[in-house]
Amino acid sequence: MKKWFIKTTESFNLAWRFLLGNKLRSLLSILGITIGIFCIVGVRAFTSSLEGNIKSNIEKLGDNVIFVQKWPWGFGKKNYEWWQYMRRPEPTLKEMKALKTLGRKEIIDKVALSMNIPNSNLKNGKFYLSGVQVKGVSYDYFDVLKKELLIGRFPSNFEQKFGKNVCILGYNLAVGLFPKGFDPKKPIKYKGQKLFVIGILEKEGQSFGASADDECYLPLNYGRKFVNARSRKKRKEIIVKGKNEVPIKLVEFEINRIMRSERRLKPLDDINYAVNKLTSFSQTLSSTFLIINLVAGIIGGFSLLVGGFGIANIMFVSVKERTTLIGIQKALGAKNNFIRSQFLLESIVLTLFGGLIGIFLVWMLVYGIRKFSDFEVSLSLYTIIEGLILSASIGTIFGLIPAISASKLDPVQAIRSN
Repeated sequence: MKKWFIKTTESFNLAWRFLLGNKLRSLLSILGITIGIFCIVGVRAFTSSLEGNIKSNIEKLGDNVIFVQKWPWGFGKKNYEWWQYMRRPEPTLKEMKALKTLGRKEIIDKVALSMNIPNSNLKNGKFYLSGVQVKGVSYDYFDVLKKELLIGRFPSNFEQKFGKNVCILGYNLAVGLFPKGFDPKKPIKYKGQKLFVIGILEKEGQSFGASADDECYLPLNYGRKFVNARSRKKRKEIIVKGKNEVPIKLVEFEINRIMRSERRLKPLDDINYAVNKLTSFSQTLSSTFLIINLVAGIIGGFSLLVGGFGIANIMFVSVKERTTLIGIQKALGAKNNFIRSQFLLESIVLTLFGGLIGIFLVWMLVYGIRKFSDFEVSLSLYTIIEGLILSASIGTIFGLIPAISASKLDPVQAIRSN
């Protein structure tokens, strides 16, 4: 074991000296490896972070939450009949109340309505935010979606019922409107009216689509002063939470029973609303990320293949340049394994170095995104190790033939080659 370690160390030292002696050639030869590892590791880091963020949000809500909306999830799928969905009416306040009162209590736990209010701007003195996503929400909305407060409280039943001018701010909105510190006694201005901030949500970060950090929530009855909640044209959604341990299919059946009755659909009529489940979204998400990783793997694989041929070419050149030295080493008693390991280690060191550069570039990109945006992305140790193993494998595969050819050289002919 000790003898093998000494020989391996000596081979590595020789390989390292030759690499340092040809810096430019070594750097150019690893360019393909660097690009390939950057593509594969980078995409893996971003997709795993995005998938992890979304799945954590889904797990937080639970698998018994259903969204009744106009549009079904999965835009971009084949056979997505958007022209038919456009003609669908939006869910209404009346339908939300029907689900709440007519739904069987042993199946449906809570029901909430969310209503978008367009063209919204918020102002606090000289601090002004335009294009803000403002929603009018019913009493159970925050409980159903398990929103958590950083400071303050949620609207009371009294404030909801009588439409009081209070609101909950997302984290980013609170920072934008109160950069010097939150003052609960100071109202903000919304559509020319005073609006008292009674709570600020904890920072959630960006995961997919809109973020709660950039949204402002009003009591539904206050929001109705600006948008007609009974209208079938204004964008709304009904959120239904089933009882724990109740199968999601049973909750869906109960929603369809009431919604079909409210919309007076005949037994054979197709539904004119969407029942969107988090479980189906999670399955679609997994298949989408699998395709993204596969595409990135193919692109990175081609780059690694080109880089591998470059490594093989450089190693053959290196063998030719050092033919005399190989002959002298063998004449002095160097075994074939020593010669072979010397060139194989040189090839592996080259590809590992290229992989490390690619991983470092990914780390720099991840650091920049985390510093200048709200998107939570991370480079896991598993992904780094996976990239290094892939780099070493390329070095082994494409450096093996040059290493074997070097070890089989005849010492006399090798010395005479000069």
